[in-house]
Amino acid sequence: MNGRDRHRRGPRVALIGGTLALVVAAVLGAVSGHRVVLADNGVGPDAFVVTPAPGDVVCQDDETLPAGAGYLQMTIGTYGRPGPAVSAQVTDPGGRRLLTGRLAAGWRQGRVLVPLGARTPRMLPRARICIANQGAHRIALAGAIGKPRSAAVIGRRRAEGRLSLLYISRASRSRGSSVVQAVKQVGAGNGLWEDGAPWAALALLGLAAAGIARATW
Repeated sequence: MNGRDRHRRGPRVALIGGTLALVVAAVLGAVSGHRVVLADNGVGPDAFVVTPAPGDVVCQDDETLPAGAGYLQMTIGTYGRPGPAVSAQVTDPGGRRLLTGRLAAGWRQGRVLVPLGARTPRMLPRARICIANQGAHRIALAGAIGKPRSAAVIGRRRAEGRLSLLYISRASRSRGSSVVQAVKQVGAGNGLWEDGAPWAALALLGLAAAGIARATW
């Protein structure tokens, strides 16, 4: 191999290597089984904007849930007590219930994962999310103080601001399904997952490795 051939093959090796690195990184992340942040609602936990008493329900409109979300991450204060049971409900703009989940009592105040009960099957735009205090003492929900029109509501009154919500993925049931899902996500951007052909995307690992070996041999 002369210098000119090496120069021509260099970009191809870099492209193939970069693709393989992306796939491997996605696979390793999925195999670890850790939950990841899929999206947030653009509101930081700057202050406690509402303090629902036992039985109160706090609702917030115009939320967009990403596909695959299984938890809400919220910042919740309990005034030093064990956390009470908290439920979450997601409804569409017409009021139809889409998801319902419940966090059992006994958690510690701070960043808390509230289950949605199932994964979101697709992106859910303009959804309403309601958080219910099902315990025996008051809690405090964090968000950002803002305009009353966009604030969360508790009963018939507006909260001081909007709740901070992060949308978290559910942990995969098995390592095998995690790998398939990871490669699916990478392949989707390249049209490799059309017509339900997972093995085309999975083959990317082998093709990339073979391409690097051939280009550098």
